[in-house]
Amino acid sequence: WQSNIKNPAFNWANLSNSQIDVDGYYYYWGTEPNGRSSHYTKLAQYNPPPVNSGIYYMRVCARDILGNNASWTTLYVFKYDGTAPINPSTCEQLINSTESDVWQNVVDNPFFIWGEGSDSHTGVDGYYYYWGTEKNGISNSFSKTNTFNPPTVNTGTYFLRISTKDNVGNTTPWKTLYIFMFNENSDGSDEGYKKNLEESFDLSSILSILLFFGLVVTICILSVVLIYQFISRLRS
Repeated sequence: WQSNIKNPAFNWANLSNSQIDVDGYYYYWGTEPNGRSSHYTKLAQYNPPPVNSGIYYMRVCARDILGNNASWTTLYVFKYDGTAPINPSTCEQLINSTESDVWQNVVDNPFFIWGEGSDSHTGVDGYYYYWGTEKNGISNSFSKTNTFNPPTVNTGTYFLRISTKDNVGNTTPWKTLYIFMFNENSDGSDEGYKKNLEESFDLSSILSILLFFGLVVTICILSVVLIYQFISRLRS
């Protein structure tokens, strides 16, 4: 199998085993292992049109100048896979019980397993995978297995993304299999996380307001001092 050439060209040596010259060749090109046809050529070569993914047989039957035919023989079995595999459709997190794209505060060391990818020609070689906080992240990390055990995470949203690779190098577009959400400071629900964010925002707002008024008071005091010093100099 290979994925680089989809428009092959063939040539072959004279197939005659006698002293009589070969006139030409019946030839067959297609997906039948024992295929035959009435196509005929005087040349010991054939250039088929580009093919789709699959297995193709280059078969010939030599004919001499007296009209005698040789047996059909397969000269070449051409295998081409230009079709991307299919990504897995399912993924589970096995530690305790979590759901994709749902906040929780119990599991910070997830373990993932996903369904097998598939490929109709050369089979699945493995999976490129991405684990991180980028929604559309990609990477060169590669696994032969359909499991992943990332290190312990901090509060945040993490994306497990996959691109399946077949045995000749074809890959699928990247797909997000699981969105893992962890917040150690919430009650584990979406509402709890939002509440935590709101409380955090409120505290930040209060601190900002205090800093602002502190700065205003400081400027006012400095202004009064400077004015007092200026007036004192004028009197003296």
